[in-house]
Parts: sequence; structure tokens; C-alpha cells
Amino acid sequence: MESSGFVGNITIFDAQGRIIRLLMQNELLGIEGAISWDGLNNNNEKARIGTYVIYFEYFDLNGNVKALKKACVVAGKF
Repeated sequence: MESSGFVGNITIFDAQGRIIRLLMQNELLGIEGAISWDGLNNNNEKARIGTYVIYFEYFDLNGNVKALKKACVVAGKF
């Protein structure tokens, strides 16, 4: 982050736009760090093989909101 004091949310959506996992909600963010998704859904079950969208939104104490979207794939052996 460009400075401290941001709060963030990360939501994982499936290809149909359904929420699969609320990975992070209203957590205080540092200037550096990493977040990882273990491939589980909100019921702690393995997510299905497929494409997912990671939606990251963060905001400061003045109410300024920024958002990023990235695609990822959950794969497995056949």
C-alpha cells in the first residue's frame, strides 16, 4: 500500500458471479504483506476446479475507495 491506515476486503467469486469465500472483511492493512487463499469455500470445502475472480477493495479513513479484480484458476489432477 502507498501508506498505512487502509482497511480492506477480499471476496472470491466463481465464474457465475456467486460469492465463494469472504477471505477478508474490514481488516487493517499494513504497507507490506501477503494474503493467500487456500482454495476452500465459506463452508471449508474444496472449491471446484474452475476460474475464479478475486475482488480486492480497500479504503482510507476519508472514505476513498479503490478496487482491483484478478482472475485465478483452481486446478487439480485428473
